Amino acid sequence: AYKSRGRVRELKSKFADLTEFYASLDVRLHFHPLDESNAQRALQLLGKTNQFNTTTRRHNLQDLKEFIARGDDVIVIGAEDRFSSLENVGLIITRWNYPTEHTATVDSYLLSCRVLGKGIEDTVVAWLKIRARSKQMNVLRGEIVVTERNCPAHDIYERAGFSRVNETGISEFDLGNAGQPLPSWLTIHDRVNTFEGEAWLR
Repeated sequence: AYKSRGRVRELKSKFADLTEFYASLDVRLHFHPLDESNAQRALQLLGKTNQFNTTTRRHNLQDLKEFIARGDDVIVIGAEDRFSSLENVGLIITRWNYPTEHTATVDSYLLSCRVLGKGIEDTVVAWLKIRARSKQMNVLRGEIVVTERNCPAHDIYERAGFSRVNETGISEFDLGNAGQPLPSWLTIHDRVNTFEGEAWLR
């Protein structure tokens, strides 16, 4: 991982344009619902990720199963690029129709620090806006619970056009507004809508 990060830094120094640098990485993002194959990695990420972690909530497996039983999303994020093979590197938990109808709330959003700086952080939020619209949500809410270590996550929603609601760290995005398109410089493999692994949850 350290060797790969060094090669990424070296490559980045050769580009004046950030978008061209991102395109050169050939990033592929994978979105897959929590299942038996990725649950242990998801729990490891929840327990150990401190820097890019919006709320640092340490959910256990039962918590995750309860989210899914209510119809909420627990999505594992995988990533690969020209320097790194496919690995599950993040998690995003979204509650639908919470706290009110047609409002979606991101309970947790976290990524391994090894994939930061490749444009992935913002792409996940852009993808989530599209998913929230497809589920007839009007508002997408994000929360930042500030800790000593999660500075890299503090402005993720602000960068995505969310507006601060109050001083508790809650921001909202009106899904009636135009959202930014998914970037053309990466490939997304979305397994969320075709998933049929619910039997494992019982």
